[in-house]
Amino acid sequence: MRLLTLLACLLSAVLSGPTLAATDKYYAPPGQVSITLQVMELGLANVTALFREATASFQYDKDSTTLSRFRLAIDPASLISTNRRNEQDLATMLGTQEIAFVASDPVTLKDGKGQLKGTLSLNGVSKPAQFDAVLNKLGENSNNGLFSNSSATAGLTLRGTIKKADFNIADQTDTPRYGTELTLTADVQAIGQN
Repeated sequence: MRLLTLLACLLSAVLSGPTLAATDKYYAPPGQVSITLQVMELGLANVTALFREATASFQYDKDSTTLSRFRLAIDPASLISTNRRNEQDLATMLGTQEIAFVASDPVTLKDGKGQLKGTLSLNGVSKPAQFDAVLNKLGENSNNGLFSNSSATAGLTLRGTIKKADFNIADQTDTPRYGTELTLTADVQAIGQN
């Protein structure tokens, strides 16, 4: 009888195992993701454009401070700029296919910061890319359901620079007008999905 009780206790301990940390899922719908693109124009100053339609999702483990399964999708047709010529030039250069970034591996954030590596798909080309990630804030929704009925919220900023040539992006003018690099910044206001 003692042996049976001992085996039952051991089996219970093995099956229950250590408590696994909860990973929270987050989603940012259109309107809660702000994507800016900057590129040098004529060597004088950066031109800034904004994408109005984008979504993002990710998981975050508070205990291990690990960011994982990050995905970002941008509609290139939603690009706007204060200068109509720049807007048209940039829209033509970027093409019409969805711009997407998918993180390949989880990243542990130290002091809320880390480097997110993955695949960027832009202008019909998919290549490795890296973004600096900053977890701005994790918290409760204090805006009375502004984002949804969820009480969990997360603010995240990603920033990265890519070479235009890597994605077959070329100026549409005879004389090069824009610099060789594009800087993308994503500001994400996400809501908990658990």
